Amino acid sequence: MSDVYLEPGCYLPHKKPMVLIDKVVEVTDNSAICQSYVNENSSLVPFLEDKELPSYYIIELISQAIGVWSGVKSKQNNVALPPMGMVIGCRGLKCTVDKFAYNSTLDIKINKIIEDDTLASFDGTISVNGTDLGFGTVNVVRVTDDQLNNLFARN
Repeated sequence: MSDVYLEPGCYLPHKKPMVLIDKVVEVTDNSAICQSYVNENSSLVPFLEDKELPSYYIIELISQAIGVWSGVKSKQNNVALPPMGMVIGCRGLKCTVDKFAYNSTLDIKINKIIEDDTLASFDGTISVNGTDLGFGTVNVVRVTDDQLNNLFARN
């Protein structure tokens, strides 16, 4: 696609430093490609350990790519605020490295498996220089503000 995308934080309900995506590369009806950079100028800086990113961030990177996908689709449909989402589970989440190396570009790709008005499931892959290093399926649910208020209410 030849679309020009906004900063990733424009599509996510997060604020810095919790936005882990550095760039939106492409969004289609059924997929998205985003990038995160493991370096000193990246959004990942607060989370680096000895200049490397621990592999357990894979679930958040895939989840935020899903959030970017949802946010872009919402903006294309003239929805000012993208819907909130929550991860409800994942399957087959694996990473072949313990840490993502310094100065690497993480290509985060998600492909929609199924979606309805509330639930969605996406396959996600994280690769560096064309080599898949992490993958898994992430399931998400769209939640309303009322549902969030009820979930976090302290009675």
